[in-house]
Amino acid sequence: MERWLEIAAAEQGVHEYANGDHPRIIEYLQTVDLPGEMHDEIPWCSAFANWVMTQAGIKGTGSAAAVSWLKWGKPITLPMIGAVVILRRGDPSWQGHVGFVMGTTPHGVLVLGGNQANAVNIREYPFDRVRGYRWPRSAGDKPVRMMPIAHIADPLPRKTWRTLWGLLPA
Repeated sequence: MERWLEIAAAEQGVHEYANGDHPRIIEYLQTVDLPGEMHDEIPWCSAFANWVMTQAGIKGTGSAAAVSWLKWGKPITLPMIGAVVILRRGDPSWQGHVGFVMGTTPHGVLVLGGNQANAVNIREYPFDRVRGYRWPRSAGDKPVRMMPIAHIADPLPRKTWRTLWGLLPA
């Protein structure tokens, strides 16, 4: 498992307090460009992703905006475990959500992220909300064959997987 994903997984269960602010969420928020007083009612999914990457020794975006991750790292086309996934949220193009790919189902991507129902957890998001997948540049610029994860459903034909893995032309 990628180091950043281990760090993110260890944070599961951190959640907003009903009264007052969770100190760990404030720590996440300190990694991004937020003016003014910080509290755990501020959207903090990008702060969580930035904190995780910082802990792993990888430079994040430094931005509180989830869509800032669309310009970070290297774009990848498939939901690899550990990839940063950027999702649509609402109608304005500046809104979004960001987290880490943990798997897929027949209907969507399993995302480990912050501020998902006010906590760090794994939730499923429909594939039609995905805006992009990114991989850290510092994870290596050499062509690395990252095996795509399999859907938790009926297996795909061998030829389809061989094409996805780049062993056969598309």
